[in-house]
Amino acid sequence: MGMLASIGALASDLPVAWAVGVGTVAATAGVLQARREARRAHRALAIDSGGMTLDGRPLRQVTLHWRGPLAFLWARDQAGRVHRLAWWPDTLDAAGRRALRLAVATHSRPTPT
Repeated sequence: MGMLASIGALASDLPVAWAVGVGTVAATAGVLQARREARRAHRALAIDSGGMTLDGRPLRQVTLHWRGPLAFLWARDQAGRVHRLAWWPDTLDAAGRRALRLAVATHSRPTPT
């Protein structure tokens, strides 16, 4: 996206000095963000008969929201930390979406009010 933003800045009606500056900043920001995302640790969500764990820690208060094909999971671990995960259609196929929906429905408990 940073590269597209830089191309867009160069193709705009900005003065050349401004377009080069904005394009350079956009490209640099895109590269830095891509490097940061590439170094981010992968998360491991495990669902079995005993419950759900994220990176080996048990989860409680699990909530799954759907926005069309996008899945958003919100959960709290035993220490009270909130964890949020999101799946896009290219990272979770139809069978995975169905399995996630069924597993969360089986293992999530209603939160006391």
